[in-house]
Amino acid sequence: MSNEKRLFFSAELTAAWPQNFPSGRILEEENRHMTLVFLGSTSPSTLLEKTIPLPSFDIGPASYSTKWIFLPSEKEARAVAAETASLGPLLDYQQALAQWIKTEGCPSHDARPFFPHITLARGPLDVESWKQIPCEIPFYIRSIALMESLGHSRYQHLWRHCLLPPFAEIEHTADIAFLIRGSNFYDLFLHAQIALSFKFPALIAYFSKEKNFPSLDTVIAALNEVIARADLDIGIPFKAVSYHDEMAYHLNHLEWKMIVDV
Repeated sequence: MSNEKRLFFSAELTAAWPQNFPSGRILEEENRHMTLVFLGSTSPSTLLEKTIPLPSFDIGPASYSTKWIFLPSEKEARAVAAETASLGPLLDYQQALAQWIKTEGCPSHDARPFFPHITLARGPLDVESWKQIPCEIPFYIRSIALMESLGHSRYQHLWRHCLLPPFAEIEHTADIAFLIRGSNFYDLFLHAQIALSFKFPALIAYFSKEKNFPSLDTVIAALNEVIARADLDIGIPFKAVSYHDEMAYHLNHLEWKMIVDV
């Protein structure tokens, strides 16, 4: 009897999911993921006896979704997914993983270029209702996993590699505080923006594209510019990021305690 299963590698997500979605068969939160490589019918032992390559990064990439997409097309939509903005090092890892699978002689049933997206619901769908709601959902990758499809949008893990979260909310008297992680000052800036958007997703529309940060003070100044612009336009639930330089240097990354005035 064959022990082949429907397998795929995925990136598992932590996200600030909306509380309500339009009509459709909404996937349970634990089943929402980003497929990296789809293998199809494969024996799990064929993969698990090998040394699966690990990503070069220790901190989970953070990003956000940009628009709804309807699969296979808007006219014949059987699923709705959120297309994502840049994921940096995850794209390189996906290519390396796909090449490793090919080199090891394992089957891959998806020859299409990698298209980062998160499936959220399956049909029947009210496409127009989905198009009316904002799609900006902040998220980060918490782990890489080999998963088995059980059918009906349910999955189970066969292997998992966990990543450090790019930020974590921590307790602070009266204000909001996060521990922000990154390999450099730009990472701290990006991850701080994503952390703030977990509290207020509409902030995503005001994200800065600035990439040159020679110091922590320049990171804080840029974050406060983002907050000020958003507050002027739409009003937001926090006032500013404090000039607070409590930062720790680890072997491969920085950690900064970000205090947010509310």
